[in-house]
Amino acid sequence: MIYAVTGHQPHLLGGFGDEAQEALTAFARGWVDRTRPSKIISGMAPGWDLAMARASIRCGVRLVAALAFPEQGQDWPEPAREELDRLLSWAEHVHCHSNERHKGCWTLRDRWVLEQAEGVVALWSGADGGTGRAVAAANAMGLPVVNLWDEWVSAGQDSGRTAA
Repeated sequence: MIYAVTGHQPHLLGGFGDEAQEALTAFARGWVDRTRPSKIISGMAPGWDLAMARASIRCGVRLVAALAFPEQGQDWPEPAREELDRLLSWAEHVHCHSNERHKGCWTLRDRWVLEQAEGVVALWSGADGGTGRAVAAANAMGLPVVNLWDEWVSAGQDSGRTAA
C-alpha cells in the first residue's frame, strides 16, 4: 500500500535535538517495519514527514519526496539542509509542486501527496493546523487514515507538547 505522510513538526514532538529526532525516527521505523508499505510519500517538512522519510530509507521502502517549491528547506540550519539533500538524493522520485514559494504552495503540495496515496499515516494530536487540514482532506477523499498519536503518547513520547 502507498502511504502519504502528515504530522506535526518538531516543536510538538519533543524538539529539534538529535535525541528527539532519533526517538521520532525509531517510532516511525517501528510502524514501517510492522506495516511494510510499498511506498511512502513525504512532504519533507521537519518532524514527522522527515522521520518517515528516514524510516523508509532505513527500511528499504521506496520514498517519493514532495517539495512545495524548489528552495524548500534552503533557509534551514546547515545540518538540516544537508540531511534534506541526502534524503532527496535517496528518494525514488522528487516532485516539486510549485515553481516558487507562494501563499498556497504548501496546501497544493499536501493535496498532491494525498492524491498519489492509497492511505495516510498521520501523527496528529487533533490540534488545528496544517496536519488537521491534511487529515480532513484525506477523510473527504475517502482515504483511510492511520493516526498514530495515541501510540506515540502511550510510548511516553508526547512530553506534554500537544498544544497547537
